[in-house]
Formats: sequence, C-alpha cells, structure tokens
Amino acid sequence: MLNREKIELAYKILKHEVYYDKNDLMLRCKLAEFENQKDFPNFWENIINIFKKFQYSNENTTITKYLESIDFVIIPKSFDGSKNNSEHDKPNYLTNISTKEKYIIDKVNYHIKAPVELHIISTLWCMYAGVLLDKEFSDKCYGYRINPNLYCDNNETGNLFKFYPEQYSGWRDNGLKKAKKLLNSKEDVAILALDIEQFYYSIEFNFDKLKNCLNDKRNDKDSKDEDISIAIKLTEIIEVICKRYNSKIKHLKELTHPCTSNNTLPLGMNFSPILANWFISDFDKAIEKKINPEYYGRYVDDMLIVLANPTINEKDSFKSFVHDYFIKTDILAEKDSKYVFKDNHNLRINDKKVLLQHFSKDHSQASLEKFVNKIKQNSSEFRYLPEDDIDEKFDEVAYDLLYKGSPNKLSNVIGITENKYEMAKFLGCKISLLIHSHHKPDFQSNSELLFFFSGKTGLEYFSLWERCLTYLIVSKSYKNAETLINNLIKSVEKVTYINDSLENARISEQLKTFFNNHIVYSIVIPLALKNYIPEYVQKTLYKIFDEQRILRNVKDIRKANLIRHNYISLPLTNYTDYKNDYTEFNILNVSKCKFKDKKIALSPRFIHMDEFLIYSYYTNPTEVEPDKLLEKYNKIVGQFLQPTNYGDLSCKIENRYCGKNDKEKCPKDGSFWDIKVNKEKQKFKEKIKVGIVNLKVKDSDIEASYKNKPAISIARHQELNATLNLATRENCDLLIMPELSVPFRWFQDLIYYSKKRQIGLILGLEYFVDKGYAYNYLATILPYIDSKKRKYCYPNLRLKKHYAYKETELLKGNRLNIPPVENESYSKFEWQGLHFCSYNCFELADIHHRSMFKSMVDLVVACEYNKDVSYFSNIAESVSRDLHCYYIQVNSSNYGDSRIVSPSKKDFMDVVKVKGGENTTILTATLDIKALREHQHKTYSLQKNSEFGFKPTPPNYDVDILEKRR
Repeated sequence: MLNREKIELAYKILKHEVYYDKNDLMLRCKLAEFENQKDFPNFWENIINIFKKFQYSNENTTITKYLESIDFVIIPKSFDGSKNNSEHDKPNYLTNISTKEKYIIDKVNYHIKAPVELHIISTLWCMYAGVLLDKEFSDKCYGYRINPNLYCDNNETGNLFKFYPEQYSGWRDNGLKKAKKLLNSKEDVAILALDIEQFYYSIEFNFDKLKNCLNDKRNDKDSKDEDISIAIKLTEIIEVICKRYNSKIKHLKELTHPCTSNNTLPLGMNFSPILANWFISDFDKAIEKKINPEYYGRYVDDMLIVLANPTINEKDSFKSFVHDYFIKTDILAEKDSKYVFKDNHNLRINDKKVLLQHFSKDHSQASLEKFVNKIKQNSSEFRYLPEDDIDEKFDEVAYDLLYKGSPNKLSNVIGITENKYEMAKFLGCKISLLIHSHHKPDFQSNSELLFFFSGKTGLEYFSLWERCLTYLIVSKSYKNAETLINNLIKSVEKVTYINDSLENARISEQLKTFFNNHIVYSIVIPLALKNYIPEYVQKTLYKIFDEQRILRNVKDIRKANLIRHNYISLPLTNYTDYKNDYTEFNILNVSKCKFKDKKIALSPRFIHMDEFLIYSYYTNPTEVEPDKLLEKYNKIVGQFLQPTNYGDLSCKIENRYCGKNDKEKCPKDGSFWDIKVNKEKQKFKEKIKVGIVNLKVKDSDIEASYKNKPAISIARHQELNATLNLATRENCDLLIMPELSVPFRWFQDLIYYSKKRQIGLILGLEYFVDKGYAYNYLATILPYIDSKKRKYCYPNLRLKKHYAYKETELLKGNRLNIPPVENESYSKFEWQGLHFCSYNCFELADIHHRSMFKSMVDLVVACEYNKDVSYFSNIAESVSRDLHCYYIQVNSSNYGDSRIVSPSKKDFMDVVKVKGGENTTILTATLDIKALREHQHKTYSLQKNSEFGFKPTPPNYDVDILEKRR
C-alpha cells in the first residue's frame, strides 16, 4: 500500500542518494529548498494525490503542473581541442597556455530538471517496480544494482543502489583476476573491452513491454498483487515523465545527437539506470549463452569479456575476432561500417573505445601485470593516511607528463595531461588538515590553483569547483576565492558550442547558464559550512548573481543538512541548533547546544554511535559512563531508526562486580563495566597480532595540552599518520600507545582510522581541560564488521582513577583541579573473542585494582608515562603470572621498558622489550589466545610440562569463569 510511511521513506532514500552524489549540485540545492518550504511536513499528501488521481489516458490531472515544470540542463561532456586550437596538434609544440578567445564544446549531455515531487515518484518506482526487475538481472550486470535491503519492508538504510566503488572495482577486477588465473593455468587469453556509443540516447524504450513484464509478476509466489498494481501505475507516471523530457530536448538533440532514438531515458532520474539495465538484459544473456566466455561483466554501457584459448587471425585480428565470436553468433551485425546490436540497430559499438588484448601463455604478461599492479597501488593509497604528500604543492599532483621513450630526455616529452584523481585527493587532504590541525594556508598552492582554474582547464574541471572553493573558504583565503570566481565568470563568457551558427547559439547560451549556476552551487555549499559570506566574496557574487538567491541557498543547504559532513570539525554539531562556523573547533559554544529532532529524523545519512560518543565526550566530559551514553544515543537517535537493521547497536554494556555475584564485592570498589562489542556476530580469533608503539612523549606537548593550547602541528600529524600506516602495513589487530601520547582533538581521527582499517587502538590521550579540571583519559577503540559487511567501531573513554602524586602536584601547581574519580569504574572488554582490560599507568600501583580481573581476562594492557621503570617492571611480571594472562605495557621511549609479557618461564617471558631510539616505530608480536586457554583448562599435572611453555595457573584460578570464555 502506498501510504505516508512509504512516501517519507522514499524521500529519505532520495535525500541519501543526493547527499552522496558529488556531481548533481543542482538537485542538492533544489532538495534543500524543497525541505525548507512551509508546507513540507505535508508533502506526502501531494504525492498521494498525484498517484490516486493520475489517469494514463488523460494528462490533465494533478500531475500536469509538475510535468509542465520539467525542463533540462545542458552539461558539457567534452571540449574540442583541435578544430580551433590546431597548434596543439603540432608534433614539436607544447604550451602551458590554456586561455583562448573561445572555448569550444563539442559534446554535451541533457540532464533532466524536474520538481522534487517527481524525483520522489521516481524513487517510489525503484522501491516497487525496480526491485522486481532487478531480481531478473544476471549477476554479470554490475552497475546500479538495487540494494538488497530495499526488499525489506522496514528498510531504513537509505541506500537505493549497491555501493558504487565496490561494484565498479568488482566488475573490473573479477575480469582481470580470471585472465591471470587462465594464464597461470597455461592457457592463452583474450580480453575484449566494448562500449556502447551514446547509450542512453540510443535506447528506444517500450513501456508497454515493461508493463506487461510487471503484470506477469502477479504469478510470482513472493509478489503481492497490490504492490504489482502500484508498480504498474508508477510506471505509467514515469512514462509520461519520459515523454515530457523527450519532447523538451527533441529539437536540440537533433543537432547534438543525430540518429538517436526519440524515446530515450532522462539522465538524472533514479529509475533510468534500472530501465537501461532491463532494456539490455537480453544482450547479457545472449553473451553468456552464445559465447560462454570465461568472464563477462557489464557496468552500464561498458563491457568486459575474457575468453580462453581464443582463435585470432593476426592479419586482421580485431575484425576477424568480432566476426567469429559476435557476428556468426547473431549477437552483433554490421551496418554502415559500424557494429550494431543484432536485435536493436540503434545500439552501436563505440569503435573509439574498443580494445582487444591477446596474451599468449608462452610470452610476457608484463602489460597485464603492470595494469593490475597499478590498480592495486591506487587502491592501497586509500588504505594509508597521508604522510609525505601533506607537504606536496598543487602543481606537483595536478599534471602528468607523457613520454615517448626514456623519461630522462626532454625531447621525449610528447604531452602534458591533468590528473583529476590526484587533484581531488590533494584538495580533500588539505581541507581535512585545515580543520583538524594548525595548518596555515599554502599560499604557493593557492596561486597554482588560480592558474590552473583559469581558461579552458578551469571549465573542463568544473566538477572540482566546489572542492576548490571549499579549500579557499575554509583556509580563509577569501581574496583568492573572489579571484577564482571572477576568473570562472570571465571564462564562461567565452564558451561556445562548435560554431556561432544561429541553431547552436541556444546551446551555447544554455551551456553558459549551466556554468554560471554551477558557480553558485559550488560556492553556497562551503558557505553553508561557515554560515557567513565574506565581504570579498559578496562583492563578486552580488554583482553577477541575485543576492537573495545566494542567501536563500546558503540557508537552505545548512538547514537541510546537505553540507559536506566530513568537513565538520566536531561531529554532529550540524545536528544541533549551533549557528556558527562548523569548521571551527569550539567546544565551549557547542556544549550549550541541543539536538534538533527534525535534523535527526531527516538525516541524509546514518548517524553512527561513534560520532555520538565523540560529540558527548567533547561536550560533556564529566559524563562518560558507557551505559548512560548508549542509552542516550538510543533515545536521541534510535527513535528515528529501526535498530534491528544496524550493527551500531550491537554493543552490550553491563555494570558488574569482580566476584561471581553482588555479594562478593572485592575490593570494596570492585564494580566494573563489562562491555561486549558485537558479541553475537563476532568470530573468535585464536591468535591476535598486537603492535606496541615506541614513541617519545614530549614534556612540551603535555604542557601545551594542560595549558589548553594543544600541539597539533602538521609535523606531528604526519608522525601519527606514519605510525598508524605502519600498523596497517603490519596487519595488526591491536595497536597500543603510551599514556598522554595523542592530542585529545585527534581522538575522532583515531576512531575514523580504526573503523576504516578495522584495527583496535588503546592509548592515552593528552589532557583535556574543561572548567578548570584536567581530564586524563584512557581511550579504547574497538572496530567491528556486522553481518551485512558494514564497518563500525565502539570508542570508550575512561577517566584515570589514580592520578600519580607528581602528576597531581604539577596540575595543581598550574591552578588546575583533579576531576572527581571516586565513582569511576574499570572496564573489561570482549572483542573478537578476546577478553581484556586496560589500565592507565599509576592505577597499577593499587594492588587490589590490578588483581580484580583474575580468571576473567586473556590480556592486560597498561599505557604509561612513567620514570619508575624498575617498579613497574616488577608489576608487569607479577600481573602476568598472578592473573595468568598476557601483559602489555607501553611507555614513553625515553623511559623505556615497553614490553609484551607472557605468563611463561623467565627465559621466555619477554615476547617483546624495547627502549630508546629517535624515530617512532612499532614492534609486533602474535599472541596465541587459544593456546593460553587450552593450557589454563588443564590441571597442574599436565600444566607443569606444557607444550606451550606457560607457567602453571596460580592458586584459586577460577576454571568456571575460564569455561565461559572458552
């Protein structure tokens, strides 16, 4: 049944898609405006009216006003670099001049411009009809596949389609893996890449055939008759949307896309890629049935085919190959020197994007290996945090030289090309550093940016305008932002489509309109972060664009929460009534703010538990009790979600005592938090690889932290990133750092790293000063993956229970107070089957506290900043044997005795032990948890000659508790 709940869910899914779309800024601003209209709360009634009163045979219904609002935007696809710039084709001439009298565009796309109500209907169609069609598609179809969770009645995930990067890389990588496997099996291989020319514009879509297909679904066991009726009626609505779109673009499309269909699918609607997949699904089946390749995969209009032991005629390799495998099998045909689909001559193979590669088992595979390795290299770059490239300049990443022969000869340079991927990565890195570190604006890069985004290259890379302007706005380089906008406006005036004919003049004007609007969209999104329009920017914008429009766009984007959330200094600030700059770290003002129900209910993305905990730790450091925070999260966020759909909520927290029941409290204050992370879905890791960080904790950094001026320099950020990257390279499961080793401000960066890389972290954060109290927190960050392969993590902060005597003296000497610690409790964690607890340095001096987890844990971790190495060395050995567990302590490298201790004989006790050194590094060891438990389960008669080398368990070791862990 189509009701309010379904329509509101469709809107949330649409908003989610728009939020993650980096290209369609027009729809982003349009959606923000729609959400801030006065009648928005009742928007669903308009959708119900459109649906109920729609009559396919009569368009004069409630949908008419929406159909009449449909228009299109012409978007540039490519610039002509030859017809009027012939000097660039001369073999002995290269230039860096990109400014010209005219900038000629030779290929364009028609993007639909439709009311938001029709986009909601488009999303509803995907929910009712799209899911039915998607079930028919071959698993060889990779692009725009429906998210499986959309089949669920209570879907709240927001995703309409499967994750794009995973689908695209899967399509490409699966083919390459198959090719390598065949070659390794001593078989010849052919890899054929095909592309359909002007795919969307060549589709002659038959909606009657589609409706018949949907009607046939009534016979399916798992289909509901009412849902089929809704799907068919929604199909009739999107049919009239397509008719209106085609009638609008018809005249101009005849100029820009001759010989294409008259009933094509609109770019910019959610239903279009699903219909395109359905339209071409018979071709997918024909490839599999008639050719039966070793691998076939299609991503929208790109196809990849792998064949074993192909028959190839060396004289006319490509033509003969296509004839043997495609013409003879009636998959393709030849028409006007083009290869076309046998059953649909409108669909043509793009001969400029065809590539046939033949690899013989008896010859070098270097080209394939190099390509595969390049893909791996690009993928691995995302695994690591930026280190050396933090200091790179824009020009160093923006351009690539093309060579013919040796790169050592200047005469071998044959061209210069721009690197969009590296530019986007550079700008994203710089923005992040500006927000999270004391990073001064890079004036050289600013100058290089202005040169790059002038002339033709500036127009070609319009998709980077928003990111570039965000960098300039966040860095407060307002004068440069003004210059960039002026340069772009001047360049837009020189845009023309192919020539100056009267027919093409309309297209040229449409292109100029697109570019000018895109300038507005690209600037209002970063300005919404600031909630402020700098004077320099005002001068330029208000000369060219309507002032009220700019102000309204900024306000709407901010209120609808369609800003870029990854550029917010303190997570979730944008879900409160905070009215100032989101990119500035201002805990004092944020802590006074309250969450807004509307923003949470209409969130364009899922609000993760770790974000909520970060926000809570920063804004209210006195309330860090795990159960209360989880309860608060459920109360504020959970009321708008379906908790069963989210791995975020799979943490169980109980307040327990060190004895078997409440009557056995030992010691007196022996309560602790028993925290189980993803217990129901976790797999027990029999062995874990731990890394300990050999790092010098500087007194100057500690002093800066308690003086509320944390040392968050670029150099220090680089060092931290390098350390974390070492843990990634070593495939650590758990990384441990000293007490007071990382600025409190970077706690959220550590959480992001842990969640993304799935590496646990235990470390001491530098002092966090609030209202005269100096908080010394021990951070434990535990990542996990839920049953649906989604990554999460649970971050825990625990206040130090025993401040050291000299530490207290130092802080009080600086007129700071020690926070109340009487009611603080320790925590025991269960994560990936590992049971462990952690201590913050001087806490271990309390003999009762360090013994409270006897029989309960496999591992004890201690983060230290401690000069009394001898005393704590004795504690390390004592704890390991008395509790019969592994023990890890990590101290500042200048004091040393960072070590991993096993409950073994003295000669084998130290698994790792380190002190000193100038450079920060990590040392790793693999701990056999299963072997330890197997040993503990045995009696003394078998333990004394243990094959594992462990010492016998101590008196009163509780095997019943051990059994619960096993």
